[in-house]
Amino acid sequence: LGTQGTYGFFITLDGFGSDFSIDNNVIEDALGTCIENTGWSYGSISYNNFNTFNNALTSAFSINGTGNGVMTGLVVVGNKTMAPATTHSFIGLMDNSYVAGNYISVTAAPAQSLFIRDSNDNKFVGNTWTSSTSATYAVLMEYSSTTCKRNKFFGDTFDDSGASSNTA
Repeated sequence: LGTQGTYGFFITLDGFGSDFSIDNNVIEDALGTCIENTGWSYGSISYNNFNTFNNALTSAFSINGTGNGVMTGLVVVGNKTMAPATTHSFIGLMDNSYVAGNYISVTAAPAQSLFIRDSNDNKFVGNTWTSSTSATYAVLMEYSSTTCKRNKFFGDTFDDSGASSNTA
């Protein structure tokens, strides 16, 4: 899938929309981000398996409302990297959503397995975030243009034990 060219997405949801499901897929040989959502709300990205990442900037998913506004009511459950991704998954401008039971492993820089920016009131339950590079963090949260607060983590595993500069 997407082994040539510039992008190589499995699927991208661009613009505005709602009520979608991207569930129970096996995504292999991706050149770029496997699943991208840039503005759709009230949907599911669940039980997808990601395998064989083809370049240094291939991630399992990117949920990023930059340019299209805040996305709400998303369910991101049970996704798994079967082989380590080569860059972090991203959540930006996502509010009031549920992220549970995901296993995301990264083996190249940028180092963290999940990068969260400008997202609020999300619940993270029973996920595993693993980075085995020169990482300092398994998960990085920041705000840049708005707030990043009231995100709650319950029973998640954060593992950067393979990092040469481990400071956790």
